[in-house]
Amino acid sequence: MMDRLVVVIEAGDEREHAFCAWRKAGYRVVLLTGALTSRYESSADEVVAVDTNSYGAVAGVLRHIVEQQGRSAVLLTLTEWFTESVAKLAEELELVGNPTRSVKICRNKLMMRQRMASAGVPVPRFASVESGQPLDETVGRVGGLPCIVKPVDDSGSRNVSCESTLDELTRSIRRISSNTQTRGGQRLLGRALVEEYLDGREFSVDGVVWRDKAVVYGISEVHTTPGRWFVKRGVDTPAPLTSTERLAIERLAGDAVAAAGLTVGGFHCEIILAANGPRLVELAPRLASNYIPELVSASVGRDLYLESVEVLAGQSPHPVSPPTSAASMRKLFAATGGTVEAIMGADEAMSVPGATLVDFRVGPGGRLPHEIVDRQAAYGAVVAVGETSAEAARRANEMARRLKPRVR
Repeated sequence: MMDRLVVVIEAGDEREHAFCAWRKAGYRVVLLTGALTSRYESSADEVVAVDTNSYGAVAGVLRHIVEQQGRSAVLLTLTEWFTESVAKLAEELELVGNPTRSVKICRNKLMMRQRMASAGVPVPRFASVESGQPLDETVGRVGGLPCIVKPVDDSGSRNVSCESTLDELTRSIRRISSNTQTRGGQRLLGRALVEEYLDGREFSVDGVVWRDKAVVYGISEVHTTPGRWFVKRGVDTPAPLTSTERLAIERLAGDAVAAAGLTVGGFHCEIILAANGPRLVELAPRLASNYIPELVSASVGRDLYLESVEVLAGQSPHPVSPPTSAASMRKLFAATGGTVEAIMGADEAMSVPGATLVDFRVGPGGRLPHEIVDRQAAYGAVVAVGETSAEAARRANEMARRLKPRVR
């Protein structure tokens, strides 16, 4: 009998729980990565070094695995950058996956908004930045200033900002245009999208797609840093919502999944609840980062990482249960940038009732930026659980307070 196999093309950060859940359920987990060293070397059954930015190199490795395993292998990625490669490889090797065209729509923020607007799915007003078009006209199409500007194909809050003047907006667009490669070497289009600024609460909607329909396991409230930049600083699950608000958000997520044409696997939506109703901001054919799958799993008692793999393996998802507890995550930011010398207080943080995780992304010798402009500014995160979202949030805040980074 062949192993039940999960092949992961890059996992990013913060995904140890995924590997643990899959292996505990009896899956053999193989990670394909271009990293010189991987934080998952002890978490995966096998780590295969390959240039994951080379489609041909990955296809060669994967073809060999499929020849040995047959078409029972589950293929996925836990990062935004490789969702399109996963879809193409799944089609080429006749594995279960989303249509490549649908994943392309999700990967490109402009294409996604155009598709949603044509299908009647509510999104913020948007406009692409085109050469030769006066910028004030572009801004006028989204309702004026302030407005949001973002790259059409980047992720992790990189170069996403709220601008209040045309001069600031021009500088941000130039910065996006000059940024044509990610830290991991993936190519960027260098194209900017301008979007209506919505004043409202932000939510993460997470679950799986099964037989072309979204199954929502959790709705979490997302907290971002104040000012120009939108960097996630905390997440609370479940989000405190009225039944009417919850239903409207769930319906919007389902409509978005259907409009994009996603068919199977994990999904993640970001939605803003504005005065005139919920508006879709992001849609991804993968599970969220920022420990959101862990928070949802703790809240509803079903492991979201495992559910996402099992639908790809042809098993129907478990029924969604109402939340029985709550969980919160807080990102950790130092007061100043520089070189990290030490981080004190980990034991004290874990002594907080309900504490479940202290994770440092940057350790002694690592560098922190002087300005919080994207997720790279955080030196780690903490997670706590509680009977209610408010209790879990208080505990996570206390954990973060007890941690003391020394930076020079």
